[in-house]
Amino acid sequence: MDFFDDDADAEALPPSPRPRRRSNRRRLRVQRLIIALAILFVLIFLLAWGVRSCQHERKVQSYRDYLGSVGTAIADSDEIGKQLAKIVADPGKYGSGDELKAALADLVTRHDEIATRVARLDHPDALAAEADVVATGMKVRTRGLDLVRKAIAAALNQKKGVKPSAVTALAGYLSGPDAYYQALFYGPARRAMKNDGVQGVKVPLSTYYLKADILSEANVTAMLERLGGSAKLGGTHGVALDGVTAQPSGTALVRGKSVPIPASADLSFEVTVENQGDSAEADVPVEVVLILPGGDKLKETATIAAVAAGKKATVAVEGFLMPETAISRVSTLRVKVGPVPKERTVTNNSATYQFLLQLQ
Repeated sequence: MDFFDDDADAEALPPSPRPRRRSNRRRLRVQRLIIALAILFVLIFLLAWGVRSCQHERKVQSYRDYLGSVGTAIADSDEIGKQLAKIVADPGKYGSGDELKAALADLVTRHDEIATRVARLDHPDALAAEADVVATGMKVRTRGLDLVRKAIAAALNQKKGVKPSAVTALAGYLSGPDAYYQALFYGPARRAMKNDGVQGVKVPLSTYYLKADILSEANVTAMLERLGGSAKLGGTHGVALDGVTAQPSGTALVRGKSVPIPASADLSFEVTVENQGDSAEADVPVEVVLILPGGDKLKETATIAAVAAGKKATVAVEGFLMPETAISRVSTLRVKVGPVPKERTVTNNSATYQFLLQLQ
């Protein structure tokens, strides 16, 4: 046996490659696993980012949809306020009292629909309390419009009329919701969006009723005077005091001003009445109360036999014996005409005058 030959043969054999193949396979599997994990991480990250992005977009859209609907409701409510302002400014544009009442009732109905719509809006969770403020405010304004409707209807129907203060007291029902909205909705809504990272969504303002002052004392007083002076709104029957003249001097008395008139033993007052209805009136009563400087009262009455629709008639009220103590002093005259049967508006049936009795 040749040992050298065995060694030569052994040296001639190549080394076994199997261990290297196992190492390469293991390394390849690890690399593939790392790549798969990296891809999975990227996918999870992208998925999470996409979900978060979608959630944020839905949140933004939720604010955008809700605040847009609130803005539309505010605009609709403001439009009703503008129409009410036109009615207050010129109630005589309606052909009759019934038409005026129907127009006011329509405003109430339409605003009630707005209030119902606002109460049903889907709002972001962060604006739950603020949403209640808006919904409640719209209900309050609807209530106010209905009370204004009733007050104007009362001015058309009641013989004693309605005091301006009874109407102006309702102004808070209209302007109050705007004040609460600005304090309890506008600011909080903007803060809520900031906390939620929402940008580019505008919170609507609500200030029309605060600025318009629809039911101011001047506006309401003028409206009630127009209601009282309009035959077509007050009804088909109605008379009004047109003027008073002192006789025999022929001096016209003026409301809110002390007018000098000559003293006379035959002092009387001619009262002119206008028929503002569309029917002739008969036996129209006229009452004159003279209040002397010392406080004593002299009362005389007269009757106008007839006055045609749209015409005027005058009657002399006599029998006033003025004492010497009334000379050079201011006396007060209260004059009242009517009411006639079926007359609804009497705010223009009376007036108070003052005069200074002077020696000639």
